Amino acid sequence: MEIKDLKEMLITNYLDEQGVKPVRRRGHHLYYQRFWVAGADGVNLAVDTKLNLWRDLTDGKGGSIIDLVMLDRRLSFHDA
Repeated sequence: MEIKDLKEMLITNYLDEQGVKPVRRRGHHLYYQRFWVAGADGVNLAVDTKLNLWRDLTDGKGGSIIDLVMLDRRLSFHDA
């Protein structure tokens, strides 16, 4: 699969496939708990469904679906 194709995958679909559901919705933003951190509570992850980008509200990291998969699965860019 080409990188362009990967970037077009919806972050919300990936999260849904992982069993991660939003805890809050506001306009085109969905808010989640950080599912890759054991014991994380509260809203820590925001997804902009218009831009298909995510941001960790705790540490400021964020990016595309590729960045999220790398973080979630602890992969390098090449492996993601």
